[in-house]
Amino acid sequence: LILLAGCLGGGPQPVSPADLPQLQAQLQRQPGNAALRVRYAAALFAAKRCDEAVTQARQAQQARPEEAGATLIVGECAEQANRYEEALATYRGFITGHPGAQGVAAVRAREQLALREYANQQARAALANEVRLAQQPGDPNTIAVLPLTISSPDSSYQPLARGLAQILISDLSLIQRFRLVERLRLTALLDELKLGQTRRVDPQ
Repeated sequence: LILLAGCLGGGPQPVSPADLPQLQAQLQRQPGNAALRVRYAAALFAAKRCDEAVTQARQAQQARPEEAGATLIVGECAEQANRYEEALATYRGFITGHPGAQGVAAVRAREQLALREYANQQARAALANEVRLAQQPGDPNTIAVLPLTISSPDSSYQPLARGLAQILISDLSLIQRFRLVERLRLTALLDELKLGQTRRVDPQ
């Protein structure tokens, strides 16, 4: 909530469900105040009333499309409903459309958190359906680039492991026919596989 309020300017101004009556009264007097409407939406979000929070946030967006706080509320409500693709589209649309807006860094950070959680969710689903997926032919145009192994006793070369991999990713992304697996998705899948090889998981 502090993150949401900080996007409004003037420093962090946290809100809580207890503020709803006061914010609602203020909004009745100032219906065109987009920043106030976002604070009201944030209080609704804190009260776990996401449907109402999204309605208020979208109204604020209509008045001020560059309002980052409203975007965070809409996106996080989508995340809570496990609609990660919708949440990511919301964040990315704002980042692309308003790269210089106040609070865009917070939206970008939230987009990365959502992408990580979505990748973890997909990795768990993929492993749960491992037998079925193993019977499907792979796509030869889908490529994942792993960090490279640097065989050198000189530790100063170790940062090249990811640096060279990133160069490969950048070059391959220029070839339209290839579909690159995002690093976060790949990392999430590898982490799930490693977990499955420990004694913490029941093989059944």
